Amino acid sequence: MTMQRKGKNMKNRKTFPNGPVAVFCLGSVLGILVFLCIYGIEVLDVTNVAWLLDSQKIGGLWDLKQHYLGWVLYRKTPWTFPIGLLEGVAADPISVAYTDSIPLFAVFFKILSPILPETFQYFGLFELLTYALMGGLGSLITFRFSKNRAIDAISALLFVGTPVLTKRVFYHSALSAHFLILAAICLWIYRDKIDKKKYLFYWSLLCMLCTWINPYYVPMVLGILLCSLLQEFIVERNLWHCILTAGIPAVLSLLAGWPIGLFYGQVSASAEGIENVSFNLNQLCNPSDPKMIHNGKQFDFLSNNVSSLLKELPLYSGWQSEGFAYLGLGIMLAAAAALFLFLWRVKEQKERWTIRQYSYAVAFAAGAVVFTLLAMGPVGTCGQRILYDIHWPEKIYRLFAVFRTAGRLIWPVYYGLIALVLIGLIRLISSQRRCAVLLFCCLILQVIDLWPSLSGKHQQYVHVAEDYAFENELMDSEVWSYLGENSDEIIFGTPSDMTICFSPYWSCTFEEYAISYGLSMNAAYCSRNVSAMADRYAVENFEARERGRTYPATIYVFLYEDMIQNHSGINMNLYRYKDIVIGTDLDLSGYADEVKAIK
Repeated sequence: MTMQRKGKNMKNRKTFPNGPVAVFCLGSVLGILVFLCIYGIEVLDVTNVAWLLDSQKIGGLWDLKQHYLGWVLYRKTPWTFPIGLLEGVAADPISVAYTDSIPLFAVFFKILSPILPETFQYFGLFELLTYALMGGLGSLITFRFSKNRAIDAISALLFVGTPVLTKRVFYHSALSAHFLILAAICLWIYRDKIDKKKYLFYWSLLCMLCTWINPYYVPMVLGILLCSLLQEFIVERNLWHCILTAGIPAVLSLLAGWPIGLFYGQVSASAEGIENVSFNLNQLCNPSDPKMIHNGKQFDFLSNNVSSLLKELPLYSGWQSEGFAYLGLGIMLAAAAALFLFLWRVKEQKERWTIRQYSYAVAFAAGAVVFTLLAMGPVGTCGQRILYDIHWPEKIYRLFAVFRTAGRLIWPVYYGLIALVLIGLIRLISSQRRCAVLLFCCLILQVIDLWPSLSGKHQQYVHVAEDYAFENELMDSEVWSYLGENSDEIIFGTPSDMTICFSPYWSCTFEEYAISYGLSMNAAYCSRNVSAMADRYAVENFEARERGRTYPATIYVFLYEDMIQNHSGINMNLYRYKDIVIGTDLDLSGYADEVKAIK
C-alpha cells in the first residue's frame, strides 16, 4: 500500500522540462530579469526618446544619440535600392550601418513605419533581446555537458553579467550583440548533433545576421567557424567539405552587405591607428576601463575601475579601452579551480584524451592564439611595455583597418575562455551538485566584484522615466531658427581639415537641428569617415561661388575659425557664433546679440 502511494506520488510530481528548448527559455527569462534589474522598463517605452537624445548626460558619450538620429533620418528617407541607404548626413546617401543604427531592426521597423507612432525607438527592445539571447545561449553551452539545471541557470547569469557586455549596452548598441559569438560557440559545441546541410545553413544564416546587425562580428564568427572546421578536419580529414563550409558563409556574409548599402558611395573603408585601439595582454585580469570623453578637438580619458576588489593595472594607452576584456574575479576563481583540477588529474594520470578531445584542444588553442595576436595588432603591449613592434604590410594593415579597432577581436577568446572554464568544471568535478555549489559561489563573487559597473549602469538609467531637459542650443536660438526656415542644406567646410571627421557634439547638435528643419548635411560623425565625399561636395560648391554663383538657401559652417583662411576668396557673409563661424548669403545683422559679423 505504501509502495503504491509512493509510486503514484512519483508519477504526479512535476519536474522541470529537461530539453534544450526549455533550458534556453530558462536562460532567456533570467537574461530578461537581469536586464530589467539593471535598466528598468522605461527604456522599453518605444515613444520615450528623451534619454536617447540626452545620451551624453547619461553615459558621457554621444554615440547613442547618433544611432537614434541615424534611424530617424533613415525612416524619413524614401525607399530606394539598396534598401539600407539613408540621406541627410553626407553629400551622397550612405548605409544605415554607418550610423550604427542596427540595419536589421532599422529595415524591419521602416517597413512597419506607417503604423508606428511618429516618435519611435527600438534600442531598448534590441538590448532586451540581447540579454534574452545571451542568457538562453549561455545556458545551452553548459546544457550540452551538464545534468543539473542549476548549473545551466548559473551559466546564463555569468554570461549576461560579463563586464564586456555591460560596457557596450546603450553605448555601442549594435556592438553589444555578443549573442552572435555565443551562437557560434553553440554551433561548434553541438556540431555532432546537427545534420551537415543544416550545419552549413545555420552558419550561413548566422554570418548574414552579423552583417545585418554589425559587420564587425563577421570575422569573429567566421574565425570560430574555422576553428570548428579545423577540429573537424583533424578527426575526419575531409578538406573539401571544410572549404565549402567555410566559403559559402563567407561569401553570403559579403552578399548580405549589398542590400543594406554597405558598399555604396565613397565612404572610407578603413581607418588609421588600429595599433592604438588594441588589446593589452593584461586586460583579461585588468579592471581598468578608461572612460573616453569628447573634449573639443581631442579625446580625454578618465580613470574607471569596474571592480570593487581589484586595483587597476596600467595600460599603454587610454585608447586600449576598446580592448577591455576583464573576466571578473568570479570567473577568474572558476578558471583557477578548473586549471588546478585539470593539472591534478594529469598528475594522477586520470586524464586520457581521445582524438576528438585532442582536436578540440588544438582548434581552441589555435583560434585563441590567432585572435589574441590580431587583437593586439602590430604593436603588442603588456601594461605599459611594448612587447613587439611589427610593421604590417600595407595591404594587410588596410584589410584589418576595415574594422577600425583591433582590440575587440579578443571577444571570441573572452567568451571562449568562459565557456571552456564552465565546461571544464562540469567534466572535472564528479558531483554535479558540488559543481553547482562552486559555480554559485563564483557567481556571488562575480556580482560583488562587478558591483561598481552594474550599479553604475543602473543609476544611469533608473531616472529614464523622467522627461530629460535635453538642450539643443541651435533650436533655442532666434538666428538659427531664421536660418533653418530659409535654408535647405548645411555645408561644412571642409571636414577633412578637422582633427576628426566631425566634432561629436556639433555633429549631433546640427543633425538634430537639420532633421527639425528638413535640411541636409554634407558630413556627420559616423562610424566611417565620410569626409572624402563631403570635401568634394564642399569644394565644388566653393568653386561655383568663386565663379559668382550664390546659394541663399545654404548654411556654411566652419567649426574652427582658422579654417576660413583656406576659403578667404569665397564671397559670402561670415559671422562668428561662439567658437564656430557661419557663412551665408543672408543678412544676419539683425541678430547682433547672437552672432558677430566678421566680414
